[in-house]
Amino acid sequence: MRAQTSEDEIATLVRALGSDDAGERRRAYETLGALPPEALPAIRARLTTLRRARPLPEDAVALLTAFRRATGSRRADDLVDVADGIPAVLGERRDRDVLRMAEPLLLMRSLERVATTDALTLIPEVLRLDRDAWTMDGRRSVLRLGDRAAAAIIRARAHEDVAGREWARWSGRELSLDDPGRLVQRLAPTDLADVLRAWGATRSIDAMSVVASFVDDPRRLVRDAARDALREYGQNGVWQAREQFRLRLGEDANAAWSWSRTLDVLYERLDAARLARVADLAVAADGALDRGEARAATEALEALLARAPDAGSHEVAVLFARAGEAWMATDERARARSAYERAVRIAPSDEHRARWEARLSFVEAEDALARGVLDLEAYRRAASGDPTCTRCAEVLAGLEAQAQPVMTSADETERRRGALGIAAALFAVLGAWLLIARSAPVVASEEREPVEDDAPPAHDITLPG
Repeated sequence: MRAQTSEDEIATLVRALGSDDAGERRRAYETLGALPPEALPAIRARLTTLRRARPLPEDAVALLTAFRRATGSRRADDLVDVADGIPAVLGERRDRDVLRMAEPLLLMRSLERVATTDALTLIPEVLRLDRDAWTMDGRRSVLRLGDRAAAAIIRARAHEDVAGREWARWSGRELSLDDPGRLVQRLAPTDLADVLRAWGATRSIDAMSVVASFVDDPRRLVRDAARDALREYGQNGVWQAREQFRLRLGEDANAAWSWSRTLDVLYERLDAARLARVADLAVAADGALDRGEARAATEALEALLARAPDAGSHEVAVLFARAGEAWMATDERARARSAYERAVRIAPSDEHRARWEARLSFVEAEDALARGVLDLEAYRRAASGDPTCTRCAEVLAGLEAQAQPVMTSADETERRRGALGIAAALFAVLGAWLLIARSAPVVASEEREPVEDDAPPAHDITLPG
């Protein structure tokens, strides 16, 4: 676990940024522009400290302009990363005002790289340092980030400083954030959850119906965010809660219930209905597997996960593992592999994980054999992790019975005869597996039995170690 960066450590880096040593300056520059998520509390504290002593307004604007021009830009509205110009300016001057303007630029670069809502909500704290000086850099940041900044922008609408609010207004127009219905359609689940919480935190009336529409979302991350956000609306949200009762449950909520009680009952009923649907699909999958219907079982399990992607339970994982067995019974190795992989992903800490991974190794071994390669290691992994794998035991036993150590003799003739004997024995073993696999397998091994240069050619077989 990475140690949390402190405000003093950031201050030390800023002093190094003003060093006469170019190498030290470069290291400080690169570190300040790539601080980790663990540094967010220190960045917040540092931005508060920076507000206590600022350059004159005209000097602040002039320095940001110098940084920008050092990148080669000649237009104030160029979409460039102004922080790229810092090293060149520091090569000429390193006074206190230069450092006071360089540091916020590099901290903003770190915030953009972290790119979580917690990080991006600190951008307005940079913009408020020097009134009007940071307007264009705030806009450049939004254009670089796009929708990832949506939640931070929505929260900034209620920022205590006018610079943050103005940034939010411009950004909202630029990214078309003022139409909640359209916005949610283009967001990734994590960003969507953050936006829903942002609407709740700012009690955005225009977005309240959109927030309510996600209270039964199959994705837990989104569903929990929507429910928490709707609670933030308080009494104002009771009408949306009652509407969801009618739409989703087909009944009216008790008008005597408080807004809080209404939400509690709504969420309880929605959860019960969702779990009932999931249980029905699990029963359907179980029945299909009992009948040996791998396809029907897999379709039911996929429908189950579509309704409840977070249904990470032992029971669901076991059903997927059983589906893997059913697919192997019909020699559908690709589908079997997918089923076993899902079992492991759904329940990574399950007590049966080792056996499922062994089955995966067995599928890999059989798949390789069908392509003409005998993968001994995969069979060994399968046999070791799953003692019930009789096929693995058969393959290994057959090879071990034939590949016994052969005594070598100093006599040249005996050495040749020994090499020929090993090759003949292995041809016999491989011939048996040729009939099983209906192919011409090659024994894959990293070690080779030494063969004399004048021994009869055996170029069409790889000897096992």
